[in-house]
Amino acid sequence: MVFSSYQRRMIRQRARQFADQWNSKQKLRESEDSEIFIDEFFGIFDIDCYASNIIFEYKLSSGRRIDAFWPGVILIENKSPGSSLSETCRQQAVSYYEELEDYLRPKYVLINDFHHFRIFSFRRGRGNKADYWQVERSFSLHELPSNRNISLFYYFSNHRYVKTTKTREQSDEKSLESLTKYTIKNEIKESMQKIKYGILKLGVISSIFFTLGFTLGYFIPNQTRAPLESVVEESTREESTR
Repeated sequence: MVFSSYQRRMIRQRARQFADQWNSKQKLRESEDSEIFIDEFFGIFDIDCYASNIIFEYKLSSGRRIDAFWPGVILIENKSPGSSLSETCRQQAVSYYEELEDYLRPKYVLINDFHHFRIFSFRRGRGNKADYWQVERSFSLHELPSNRNISLFYYFSNHRYVKTTKTREQSDEKSLESLTKYTIKNEIKESMQKIKYGILKLGVISSIFFTLGFTLGYFIPNQTRAPLESVVEESTREESTR
């Protein structure tokens, strides 16, 4: 799946709006604004973070946390505005990458400080050359909407809304949540079915008694009609209280 020409135009338009909005914000803080920033960043590509299994504060086995992690796709590390996206920052993000299992490792590692981006990719060395990290691009938030920069993320289209495997702990939590929702849903459904069945049963019985009573009015003498009508009324009353 790839973004159509129309989708690419819309992406560039949303990227300009995103850049203008965040460039105008003052006193940004990593702890308070990071998740909103990343969520809106993915919104540029019309990607729902929950549906696509993008995880905020992803916990590694060491106990450290990744700001935002899309398994197999991208790892994002946010820094406070004005922070130097230096080699130290890159090494921190790379160390997160190396702690992941192979099947979870993403295509790109992105570090940013809300106003500047640096994106890296892991490359296998050919022949006798060692593996290395390549700087794919460095650009400002203002430069994000340019086709050259925004197109770096078009590969998201191949992964949107595709569930990937989480850690065992996170998968267990998700399974428990799904099981709980499923159980509650089934209980409500079962209760509604019982209510509908009871209403239907009462309606059928009432209809039978009404027809019987109508018939009795024509064919049963007045002196015997009263006892029968009392029996019908008593039966209807008992059924309605069940």
